[in-house]
Amino acid sequence: MISVAILGIIATAASFSLRTSQYRDQLRTAARVVASDLRSLQARALAASNIKFCHDALGRNIVCENSAGACVDSCTAIAPAGVGIRLTKDGTAYDLFAKRDPSTTDWRESYAEEKFLTRDLAASGAQNVKVGKIFSPTVPDYGMIDVAFQRQNGGMLIDACPVGCTNQNNLVIRLTHTLTSLSIEIVLNKTTGRISIEE
Repeated sequence: MISVAILGIIATAASFSLRTSQYRDQLRTAARVVASDLRSLQARALAASNIKFCHDALGRNIVCENSAGACVDSCTAIAPAGVGIRLTKDGTAYDLFAKRDPSTTDWRESYAEEKFLTRDLAASGAQNVKVGKIFSPTVPDYGMIDVAFQRQNGGMLIDACPVGCTNQNNLVIRLTHTLTSLSIEIVLNKTTGRISIEE
């Protein structure tokens, strides 16, 4: 009986350890996906890679990368003024977007038609992971944030706000596992352009 009880305790501990390891792997996968998307946007801005744009019935510049359904003119590949990412607290998915107008002063995603991809963390192999918290040294908790990269110079705009407001120099995106208290952080440094993962 004692041996059976000991075996049961060992099996339970092993099962718990395995589950914790799986949860950590899911967090690491999510962090790699988000960091990879950020780095890809940064590289895309530096290379001035083309994205397809057109105008909609309201005269807005919209992305027609995957569908020209709302276009009233031709879908043309041009280098965008910048590209970015929109993250929402408690979200499990996020948008990648492009800004066409080089004279823009607002680098945030203005409307849904500017996005060219929605990334779902669960579909990327990171089940049960959400954006738990987004914060900077001066803002303790963002509900939503846009990070943009400007064409050719690759300049990082954290909060991507209009001219006249203060863009942050650093940002932390904390990803949280919804079944545990485990978390992992992605740190952005505007000054150096560095995007790093910290456990």
